[in-house]
Amino acid sequence: MQFHQKKVKDYPGHRNYIQSLDWNCLGNKLVSASQDGSIRLWSLDQKGLNKRNSFRAHEDFVEEIKWHPTNANIFASTSYDKYLKIWDIRVKKLNIVKEKTMYDNHGVKWNS
Repeated sequence: MQFHQKKVKDYPGHRNYIQSLDWNCLGNKLVSASQDGSIRLWSLDQKGLNKRNSFRAHEDFVEEIKWHPTNANIFASTSYDKYLKIWDIRVKKLNIVKEKTMYDNHGVKWNS
């Protein structure tokens, strides 16, 4: 089987490679995490995918990002900067928990 590369559409937002993507439990919000340390929040509506927020999240690569499995407004991010961060998109200050760890963080998983 042969696959052909075809660009469908570009969604500019990050200055470096994207490390992780995740849809929320409702399927209407997407977060993207990049090697540039940023996180982008996107919304999906009838017009398509739209960038809602851009914010500097970490001081190093954002390795992984995961939405909470049942709360469509909360997600977690991990980074090589040795921080685990929990975010709530409903509040002005998005970072609600910031936990320093001993080592680089390569993944995050919610316990549901």
